[in-house]
Amino acid sequence: MPRPGGFGQLGRYLRAKAAKHLLRDEWNVGLVAAPVERLLERGQLAEVRWLGRNPGRTFLADPIALNGQGDFLAEHFDYDGGAKGTIVRCRLDEDGGLAVSTLLEADYHLSYPFVVRDGRQIYIVPEAHEASIVAMHAIGTDDAIGPPETLIEGRFSDPTLVQADGRWWMFCSLGSLQLFAFHADALRGPWQPHLCNPLKTDPTSARPAGPLFERNGSLFRPAQDCSKTYGGAITVHQIVELTPERFREEFVGRIEPEREGPYPDGVHTLGVLDDGCLVDGKRTVFDPSWAFRGRVYGRKVRERQARLGAERA
Repeated sequence: MPRPGGFGQLGRYLRAKAAKHLLRDEWNVGLVAAPVERLLERGQLAEVRWLGRNPGRTFLADPIALNGQGDFLAEHFDYDGGAKGTIVRCRLDEDGGLAVSTLLEADYHLSYPFVVRDGRQIYIVPEAHEASIVAMHAIGTDDAIGPPETLIEGRFSDPTLVQADGRWWMFCSLGSLQLFAFHADALRGPWQPHLCNPLKTDPTSARPAGPLFERNGSLFRPAQDCSKTYGGAITVHQIVELTPERFREEFVGRIEPEREGPYPDGVHTLGVLDDGCLVDGKRTVFDPSWAFRGRVYGRKVRERQARLGAERA
């Protein structure tokens, strides 16, 4: 005779196994014609203009504004082909459509194409945790991309840079649990670890979720809430103290995904613009072929990571 609750636990286990083999995550990017303060008041995304569907088993995520003309960079992810992300430039055309062109690709996964300006020069600092580096690339005319310049080494996720009080700061995470910071006198470094690293261990607020933004002289840091699912929601925190020896931030609010919209299962990037916000959204899609394709995808990822590990050894 099964113990009490046994069937319930077995049912949950079987549902989880079925979800792993039949469901996959799909992201898209969107624009919100509302200030971040309104999103924080509502506690969720609303009236998002989603910028199109992605063909096949691909998606767009991690949008980071590039300039004041509405262009932005994003991760283009391909479950089938390369089983990894590349960096693309996205432009809104006059009809409201989205033109996407490849900007940067590598033999490892790239995502979160953070944009940094130092004087007149623009750089991108993508996540490249598979390569165990955080590197920046200069963007030249006609989208020419310079070679990587390594800033720090390590398997860090979502490097997010900001210049404050005469110093450069980089926030990043190990996985979705621990927040780290580094600082430097100049963008090219040398970068030094914060004395209190890791600054926090908290799945609700460790992993960065987009550029820091300023309001009334204070810095605010968007973070991912991955406590229930990867990229489940965004929490926003005001940085109260930031020196090479001290760090303190206070929770301001939380932004849930657009529950009644087409991407109700997550949001993990927030870009605060002059006239609104640039966001992404997640939905979980039923894909019966994923029982086979998911295994192929997983094998490609494992083979690539094994090769990269052997090259570093």
